[in-house]
Parts: sequence; structure tokens; C-alpha cells
Amino acid sequence: MANLIINGKNYDLQDFVKSTMKLLMRANAISQNELRNLQDANYCQQTFNLHFPLLSSNPSAFNNDGSHSRYYIQSTFFEQNLYLCNHWYDDNADLYLNWFLSILPNI
Repeated sequence: MANLIINGKNYDLQDFVKSTMKLLMRANAISQNELRNLQDANYCQQTFNLHFPLLSSNPSAFNNDGSHSRYYIQSTFFEQNLYLCNHWYDDNADLYLNWFLSILPNI
């Protein structure tokens, strides 16, 4: 299970990503250009060290073994019919936190 440590407190990385992305989306803090970037595999590899786009409108396109979805697929995560990647590891934690903190002033 991937964790994130902030001010000495331990957080589950997946829960942190879900809650902070909901916050950013509800606040319209992510620009349209950045939303497009978050759907680009190369951008997400460079920004978060993710092997998949952070957001996808077609999560089944990234089932690399046919049985494990790399996205929360119970329902669309955001109003724009985007799904959030669920494939997070410890080496993604600081990268995501840095990105989140760079977007946070937009709220």
C-alpha cells in the first residue's frame, strides 16, 4: 500500500489522490490545458512517474492484462466522464504532492 507522509502524518496515497482530485475538480482549479495533459500518458509518466494517464475517458483501453483495471471504474469520477487512475505506488507520492501543491493556489 502506497503512503504519503505530510508533516509527520501518514496518509494512504490512493485516498489522498482521490480526495484532492475531487477538491481540485469541484473548485475548477485545473485548467482545460492541464486536463488534457492529465489524459496524456507521456505527460503523466514525466510528471508523476505513472505508467498510465492520470485521467481517462476510456479506462478499458489501459487494461494491460484483461483483468485488472487501472482506473476506478464503478462510475465516472468527475462530471466530464473521466476516470481516475488507481495505479499508485510510493515512488509516485512526492511527485503527485508537488503537482497538487502547484495547482492548489488556483482554488
